[in-house]
Amino acid sequence: MRRLFTEGTVRPVAHGEFALADAVGAHRVIESRSNLGKVVLIP
Repeated sequence: MRRLFTEGTVRPVAHGEFALADAVGAHRVIESRSNLGKVVLIP
């Protein structure tokens, strides 16, 4: 799996990026199950 990511064959999908201060908003998105990819917290 790592090789596929490294080669760019498989690419993760990010639903959105949230500031760490907005972790509550990120959690709401996850709880609502409306995300189609990863929810990323940015410090």
